[in-house]
Amino acid sequence: MQKYTKIFIIFAILTINLIGLKFYLDVKDIQELKSMVVKDEAKALTSLFMSFRKTYQNIFIEKHIEIDEKTINLLPVRTNDEISQTFSRMVGNKATIRTVSDRPRNISNKANINEMNIIAYFNKNPEKESYFKTEENATFYYAQPLYITKTCLKCHGKKTEALKTIRDTYDKAYDYKIGDLRGIISIKITKKEVVDNIDNNFYRDIKATITLYILFLIAIYLTIRIIIKNEQQHSIILENKVQEQVKQLREQDNTLLQQSKMAEMGEMIGNIAHQWRQPLSVISTSASGIKLKNEYDTLDDEYIETSVDSIVKSTQHLSQTIDDFRNFIKGDKEKKLFKINDNINTDLEILKGMLKYNDILIELDIDDSVEIESFPNELTQVIINIINNAKDALVEKKIKNKYIFISTKKENSEFISLLIKDNGEGIKPEIIEKIFDPYFTTKHQTQGTGLGLYMTHKIIKESLKGEVTVKNTSYEYKGENYTGAQFIIKLPYKIK
Repeated sequence: MQKYTKIFIIFAILTINLIGLKFYLDVKDIQELKSMVVKDEAKALTSLFMSFRKTYQNIFIEKHIEIDEKTINLLPVRTNDEISQTFSRMVGNKATIRTVSDRPRNISNKANINEMNIIAYFNKNPEKESYFKTEENATFYYAQPLYITKTCLKCHGKKTEALKTIRDTYDKAYDYKIGDLRGIISIKITKKEVVDNIDNNFYRDIKATITLYILFLIAIYLTIRIIIKNEQQHSIILENKVQEQVKQLREQDNTLLQQSKMAEMGEMIGNIAHQWRQPLSVISTSASGIKLKNEYDTLDDEYIETSVDSIVKSTQHLSQTIDDFRNFIKGDKEKKLFKINDNINTDLEILKGMLKYNDILIELDIDDSVEIESFPNELTQVIINIINNAKDALVEKKIKNKYIFISTKKENSEFISLLIKDNGEGIKPEIIEKIFDPYFTTKHQTQGTGLGLYMTHKIIKESLKGEVTVKNTSYEYKGENYTGAQFIIKLPYKIK
């Protein structure tokens, strides 16, 4: 859910930035649009104005009309005012058109300060074809330069060559040459309604854009809410499934544990039988001897004492065996500090009868000073399981000289390794990776459940917080070469 919330916030921020960027770019575009609209109108007015002006000029110049008090008003200098007023009336007094000069013959055509600056601009930049400037209150200034042409020289050339009426009427604005700047067409336009319309359209578009973005964000938000709700429902369903599977796995683990315990009980009963066979035999022999001697009246005190001592020692051995097996079966899960050497010796004592019965020799190479803080009873279960597995391999393959080697090796300051290997010819390569799987066994169903090594692996990983691996190894012992399986158990000195 947090992931989608972050995505939505990032998306909203990006959207706001995009709207801001669009607004900024649109403002620039609107300003350019305003200028473009007004500038185009100013150009159109200028073209039309120049057409009128040229028409009057042609009537005067090309028709060779004599200038008198009536015709003098046809001169451009006189017609400009009339044309300007006519144009102003045409556009509703929203535009003022003038032809002005820094050397006017008619005082009404004298350039003002702003227009003088524009004339200076064209003098400085003769390549420029127009001038445009935007001011506040929707006011725009537009100007085009007026350069002297050949026709203009008839009135603005040398005074001595000008028409008599011009010489008699005007004393200034002579001695121009072709290409000189005579003045400018100055247009001042106020287009508030145009600007307002453009601004209104712009703000309407912005409102529509923002509304669409808001609706889009709402749609995205609602979509995310639906996704989150679906995911939550899916998560609940998945969690229920996981809990159900965990419950089933725990039930399976409990079943496996019970099956493993039953298998271990079977092994333990076998071990008890092996342990008890000799002391029971001694007790039976001693009791039979006493009875037989008593029947033949040859029973004496010395024989009775010797036989009773044997019976007592045998019963004590039986009692100790019961205590050892009871401590193992009880399985108290209590973390203790103990020596590995003591734990292994106790385990071997439990297995002594079985090992002797199967002629298996145990070879120990253990540092008796090594102590670990762990669960001794569970380590006992691990060791007994591995030794029983080795016993089965040695007996099944009918190995003549049967050995099980147990040793310890310090790995570092945190871990110690316990190694248990046999000479049972090893595990087949195609199954060595499967031996820790539940129910995997190479024995007949009547001989094993396939849970011993699975539980061993589970105990080491989950309870003892260690690791266990297995491999086949070849080695030499007492001049003989052997091959067998080696279990490497890596245990921490202290379980955290």
